[in-house]
Amino acid sequence: MISVNWDKVDKFYIVLMVTLTLLSVMVILTFRGLFSAYITAYEIDQREISGDVRIDKEKLEEAYSWVFTKETLPLEIK
Repeated sequence: MISVNWDKVDKFYIVLMVTLTLLSVMVILTFRGLFSAYITAYEIDQREISGDVRIDKEKLEEAYSWVFTKETLPLEIK
């Protein structure tokens, strides 16, 4: 049977194993949080979706006129 001689185990390997274990736990928790947020973000509740679209035509015309009737200033290069 193989037995480990703890006197010969370097401190580096103990610190390495603890660090890798902590990092793997952090990675698992991070990915679990990311995937649960992704799933939650793309769940669509059909009750909250309304079938009608309401467009305020006055605001639409105001935005259109603001964009396309701007006065442009010519660039003067000396």
